[in-house]
Amino acid sequence: MTAPEPHDQADLIIVGAGLSGLVAAAEALDAGRSVLLLDQENEANLGAQAWWSFGGLFLIDSPEQRRLGIRDGVELARSDWFASAGFDRDTDFWGRQWAEAYLDFAAGDTPFTAGRVLTARDVALAAAMNLPWLSVHRRPRVAILSTGDELVMPGEPVGRNQIVSSSGLAVAALVRAWGGDATLFDIARDDAALIRDRISAGTQHDLLVTLGGASVGDHDLVQDALKALGFTMDFWRIAMRPGKPLMFAAHDRARVLGLPGNPVSTMVCALLFVKPALDRLLGLPGELPATVPARLAVDLKPNDTREDYVRATLARGADGTLSVTPHPVQDSSMLSVLAASSALLVRPAYDPARRAGDSVAVIDLAALPGY
Repeated sequence: MTAPEPHDQADLIIVGAGLSGLVAAAEALDAGRSVLLLDQENEANLGAQAWWSFGGLFLIDSPEQRRLGIRDGVELARSDWFASAGFDRDTDFWGRQWAEAYLDFAAGDTPFTAGRVLTARDVALAAAMNLPWLSVHRRPRVAILSTGDELVMPGEPVGRNQIVSSSGLAVAALVRAWGGDATLFDIARDDAALIRDRISAGTQHDLLVTLGGASVGDHDLVQDALKALGFTMDFWRIAMRPGKPLMFAAHDRARVLGLPGNPVSTMVCALLFVKPALDRLLGLPGELPATVPARLAVDLKPNDTREDYVRATLARGADGTLSVTPHPVQDSSMLSVLAASSALLVRPAYDPARRAGDSVAVIDLAALPGY
């Protein structure tokens, strides 16, 4: 319907609903004045374009409503103007309504609770609510130290009795994926003074993760260095496979987590110990990875005294049920097996023999970002 010429009973008539027009409309509304929006053809702007986030009104389509809404006693345009202009609410405004601002949020709303991991959607909401600053936990700073004469970095010449270091790079990648800020130190050779200096530098971080040198042996120098620096050893062995030589030490505010050097052991222990530690530093509960049930595809022998994290593959059957098949070789040096795995089958200590078809607990690696 074409609107008549502007009527003197409207406080403000705006032609075109551009940004400047909307700002002017909002200011007028906040001042208690009535406003009529017209498009470039002088037709009443009844589409869903008008939005004022600071005290105005928002026009939306709503087939269920027949009313022209009123907010705080101020109509967008006075009813007597509409009547004199020949508009009929029950016909010309059928299926449309004026809805209040603050439909999405209002001043004083608390959109996020403590402990929430912010997403891109949360960032958009914070910006729309004009919240330029949010109080968050900073990224934990994690130092990573590999030790051993046998290690060389990728791309370096590999001598006799040497191997390429992979564990440090893997842990650094995991720390970053899990919300931390990783610093990968140069490999520390088997020199007591050098290892002590590197550990001293690493303890300036929120957490120091050492790789190798945590078990009992002539060349395991990490524990000696920690004790020389005043650290108290909480534990240095765990009943777990892979990952038996794992330790934790503390001194004042410094925390050191020593992981085994074998790369598969390193990555499994990182999932079970490093990630919960990072979560706690980020203000999260620090829970272990969740498990899901799956049907065993093969028979398994009884487990021994250690909790076992068996590298395995998952498949989903026609009925939607997961089945799990352990890899036949479980050596903790075989990264190819871990890379080909889609799950860790969790077997408690002293778990009895299992038959194909039994329900077991598995960690679905696809559900772990960055792993």
